[in-house]
Amino acid sequence: MVETVSKFNSYLRDFRGLTPATVEQYTKVARWYEAYCKVNEASRETRGAVLGFIDSRVSSTTYKRWAINILKSYFVFLGIAWPLSRKEVPKPSPPKQPRLTMEEAAMMLKKLRHPRDRAILRVLMVTGMRSGELCGLKRSDFKPPHLYLELEKTGGKAVRLLDKETVSTVQQYLKVRKDKIPYLFLSSTGIKLYPQLLGYMFKKYCRIGGVEEKSPHSSRRGVASMLYDEGLGLKEIQDFVGWKRIETAARYIKLRPEAVAKRGLEVNPLVRE
Repeated sequence: MVETVSKFNSYLRDFRGLTPATVEQYTKVARWYEAYCKVNEASRETRGAVLGFIDSRVSSTTYKRWAINILKSYFVFLGIAWPLSRKEVPKPSPPKQPRLTMEEAAMMLKKLRHPRDRAILRVLMVTGMRSGELCGLKRSDFKPPHLYLELEKTGGKAVRLLDKETVSTVQQYLKVRKDKIPYLFLSSTGIKLYPQLLGYMFKKYCRIGGVEEKSPHSSRRGVASMLYDEGLGLKEIQDFVGWKRIETAARYIKLRPEAVAKRGLEVNPLVRE
């Protein structure tokens, strides 16, 4: 067993050219599998051994798929036919796509005190822009009541109309700024924001507001869903938010049951009479 796993390690490193960290992970799983087969007196090439090992070592679907993919490589190295069918391999869980509702955003705004934090949240919830687009905004892009931005995915230019409250909040933040750095929003240490840092900040906003932790992208989904609830069509939402394909707009939108019920009554000719 030790010799076989050692040869597998060399195969991964010298033949496949995997990184040391990846080689270590693959070797570890192979070692665990061999130990499982030995303890349970199971033949390594059998379906029962593979399924038993996966169930005993891994709980989540994601890690089960990860372990199975490593074992597949090990079986290829050993020259053994893979015993599992496609149906027996766990399917990946659909990705969670939480949205930040306008009600949640209002709760957060009530608790946020720093002008910058309030301005960032309001801009995100009014425009539905991406994290990278917000981080790239410059002072010169802010021309009340308009905000000019460069769309991250399409590379095009766009303009957003800001409400009076959002304009006032951004202006309050700029008044406390003493620097001449061109970017509209800066970190607490005075450097340009970047998406990962904005993600940390946004989770902090959620905690302060008593809202489940979400990413800045949840505000984008929230804006898209709100616009649809208010009667905008998919094409209008696509143009507003800045998607290349209308299918993306349909995927992002999460309808609220009460909104659907209300609109169902509004368009029913029998109810309108």
